[in-house]
Amino acid sequence: MSDLIESLAHITGQRDRDLLDRSVLGLLHELLRPQGMAIHRAVGDGQTQRWLTHPRIDAGGGVMAGLPSDAELAPLDAHPERRACLQGSDPIALPGPPHAVLVPLATDREVVGILEITTGAPMPADQRRMLNSLQRFYRHLRGLLDENERDSLTGLLNRKSFDESFLRAAVAGTTPAPAGELVYDRREDSDRPTHWLGVVDIDHFKRVNDTHGHLIGDEVLLLLSGLMRSTFRFDDRLYRFGGEEFVVLTRGIPNAAARAVFDRLRSNVERFDFPQVGRLTVSIGYSVIQPNDTPARAIERADQALYFAKTHGRNAACNHADLIATGCLESPDRVGDIELF
Repeated sequence: MSDLIESLAHITGQRDRDLLDRSVLGLLHELLRPQGMAIHRAVGDGQTQRWLTHPRIDAGGGVMAGLPSDAELAPLDAHPERRACLQGSDPIALPGPPHAVLVPLATDREVVGILEITTGAPMPADQRRMLNSLQRFYRHLRGLLDENERDSLTGLLNRKSFDESFLRAAVAGTTPAPAGELVYDRREDSDRPTHWLGVVDIDHFKRVNDTHGHLIGDEVLLLLSGLMRSTFRFDDRLYRFGGEEFVVLTRGIPNAAARAVFDRLRSNVERFDFPQVGRLTVSIGYSVIQPNDTPARAIERADQALYFAKTHGRNAACNHADLIATGCLESPDRVGDIELF
């Protein structure tokens, strides 16, 4: 009993969704000793949704780490039983051998994942009841995390959850640079995968609120968040910092791919017909995340690139390092609090 209480205390202390999922799987492994367990999520948007399986635990309790690539993700229709569970609220038993139970993991907003437990024999009734209790337990914990770390309007991550994710991205850099030194990769088609920070701002958003009202403005923000989800990869981090400002953390892509994905978001927004508003554009500034970087310095660089885009026609995605290399920006000094609208 003391081990169970200790495990529950460990789970309730988690403030990271990935660690929460791993802790829940670890507890279930201790209680059920199954052949394997995994959590499946539908990632992407619309017709492009696919199954992401992460984390996964084998029969010995070992966590199979590492995220698959986008190309390795199976389409939703490849697993109709998971899709049915995603759309429902009750566990689904799959006959074996091996036997499996699919359990929807939900928050107050939506089903966020499918817990799959594989066993050698059908699961007894008492263990099924325990899984029902686990569903409620998980719902409460995820609800608390989302309330603290998610933007209430768009469902994107909020400013509170940004710093920790940024520091993990900075640590993932290759060779650390001396403290305070910025190292710019000026090669146009660098193949070195790295992490990027982008700041996205809706052009003339104040006009939308002034002309159509804040309810339509909120709808624009919701639709933009959907466009961002469909543009970026499942493991990129998307944030709403407040108002019409959004931040993106992309992981492990080279220079040319970063340029392509940020410009793809710009193009997707430009071509989208916002109900009652029509066409809108966004300006984007982005910067590579340097070893030894800080959130403030990286955001400052991205803001400088954003300011350049705003003052040179808007509807553009600008790389801070490219602007420095071409002489468009003379120094990384702070731009200051300048009205962009």
